[in-house]
Formats: sequence, C-alpha cells, structure tokens
Amino acid sequence: MKLYVNFKKYQVTVALGIFILGMLVLIFFPKEVRNGGTNGGFLCIQVLIPSLFPFMVLTDFFTLSGLGAKTPKFAGVLTRYLFKLPKEAGAVILLSLLGGYPVGAKGIKSLHTQGLISDKQAEQMAMFCVASGPGFLVTYLGVVIIGNIKIGYFLLISQVITVLTLGIISGLFTKTDKTNTMTAVRQEAKTTDLGDAFVMSVVSGIKSLAGLCGLVILFGGICEVFICITKGNPVLTPLVSLLEITMGTKIMSSHYPPYLVSFFCGFGGLCVHLQIFMQLKGIEFSKSLFFLFRILQGVLSALITLMLTTLFPSAVEVFSNSSSSEPKFYSSAAGCFLLILCSGIFLIIIQNMGCKNRHFRR
Repeated sequence: MKLYVNFKKYQVTVALGIFILGMLVLIFFPKEVRNGGTNGGFLCIQVLIPSLFPFMVLTDFFTLSGLGAKTPKFAGVLTRYLFKLPKEAGAVILLSLLGGYPVGAKGIKSLHTQGLISDKQAEQMAMFCVASGPGFLVTYLGVVIIGNIKIGYFLLISQVITVLTLGIISGLFTKTDKTNTMTAVRQEAKTTDLGDAFVMSVVSGIKSLAGLCGLVILFGGICEVFICITKGNPVLTPLVSLLEITMGTKIMSSHYPPYLVSFFCGFGGLCVHLQIFMQLKGIEFSKSLFFLFRILQGVLSALITLMLTTLFPSAVEVFSNSSSSEPKFYSSAAGCFLLILCSGIFLIIIQNMGCKNRHFRR
C-alpha cells in the first residue's frame, strides 16, 4: 500500500513537471510548436487517415456484425496452435499487420468488449499485435521518403516475421486457463444489426482517429522543438523516432542505414505507445513487459532487415545513392481547408452522437 501511495505522489510530481515544461516550451518556442503541429496535421491527412481509418472500421465491424463469433474452426487452427489464442483472434492479428500500429489494439479492445477473448488473452495479444502496416512501410517510407520500394518491402517482411515470432514466443510462455468461463461469456456476446454495425464502426473509427491525430499533432510540435534545441545534430536525430515514428523516420531515413530505420519502426515511439494505451483503456496489462516486447521487436526487425540487405546488396546501393524525397506538408490553402473541414466533421459527429453515447458504448 505504501508503494502505491508513493507512486501516486511521484506521478503527480511528474505531471506538474510536464505542465511547467510545456508552458515554457509554448512561451519560448512558439514558432517551432506551430510548424511542428502543422506538419503533424498534414501527416494525419496524407498518411494516418487514409491508411488507418478503413482498417479501424473493419476491426469494429468484424465483431459487431457477429463475424468474430462465427469464425470457422479451420481458420483458427494456426491461431490456436501457434499463439495459444482462440480462433477469433486470427483476424485481429492479420488486421494489425495490414492496418498499422493502433489497429491491433483497437481489435483487441473490440474482441474483449464482445467477450470473445479473456483478460489474460487480451494482455497476451497486446504484447505482439503492434506493427507498421504496408501503407506506412512500403508506400510512405519505401516509395515517398526513401525512394526505393525494395527497402520498403524489406521493412515490411521484417515486421511480419518479427510480430509472428513474438506471438509464438508469447504463446509458449502462456498457460491455458482452464478455469475461465469464456464459453459462457461468448453466449452473452450480442450481434448487432448489419446496418447499425456498419454505422457504429464508422463512428467509432472517427472518434479513435480524432484522438490519434491529436497525439500526432502534439508530438509534431514536440519533435520540432527537440530538433531546434539539438540544432539537427546527426547523432541525436534518431531520438526523434523515439517520440514520433512518422516524423522521426522521415528525418533519419536518408542519413541512416535501413536496419536502424527498421529498429525504430519496430519499437514504435512514445506517440504510438500512447495511442495503443488509449485504445486498450480498461484492459489491465504490464506496461514494463509491453516496453520490453517493443525493444525485442525493434532488435529482431533490425537483424532481419540487416540480413535481407546483406543477401540483396543491390537494394542497399540504390538506397545509399538515392536522395530523400520528402513530402511537402506546407502544401496549399486547399490542404489547410481540408484539415479544417475534417476537424469540423469530427466535432459535429461526436457532438451529435453524444446523446446516444449509451447506445454506442461497447
């Protein structure tokens, strides 16, 4: 009990320090915060919203429509024997590999809310259902930023192998809980009308994206201030990826080898971790174990990428000689209008759905 009280006092002290530091940053670095926030906003429009929103809708639709409870037995053979998880978890694992970082967490929360996985199984899935999707690794990093699609595929292959490996490892150390009552819980899971399930999935996806984009905009300002303070020191540049992975990898991809970029993509960054914690709110899991898995994921991803670039050196030569093609985030008045329009739509829909919050609460 004493340890718990001391921790709470420590938490309040840290919160006060963050508040004071934040106020000082806003006072002394207003231009950097503004520019970083603008970059973060355009990243949301150009990268996050197009790549994450469809997958977020699908993860909720999968469970709300009853597809999760009706998953064929044969489809869950690998899920059951490799990961020691129920067959319903297979689709979420696949979506986490295709959609991006927070999609897996959203799928875990959806399965847990519907009673398709237990608390212990949700915690296990939270350890490895964290990955960059092909939209980020191949299209954004490989094609747009690095200018070499082969490197993008190397990063993707490394992520897939690493996630599956960590899933198998977590299954090996997970004991089957024979005393749980998952069968009884599944019988209570309700199937929503198909039309309502689709609308509820869209609204839930919009709410989730609003929170994610807010974090990205905030961390965009933080990253810009960090770059200003360090004056673009190449030794400290990779640390930006520990804060926000999208901006961090954009900055470092043209100056550092692919395996180092792969490490930070596997780790995810603090902004991504907060997004995942937000999605998994209400599910108890070890934060320290989560960070340990992220470090393991980064190391394994880097090793696999290093092996691939060693086996295919021609791709590395193209990578080394190519100049980084960075997207222009300060595009035009049309881009600003689109950002404002999307924000307005988010606010209007959330406000209109407020009176029906109980209906959409999962």
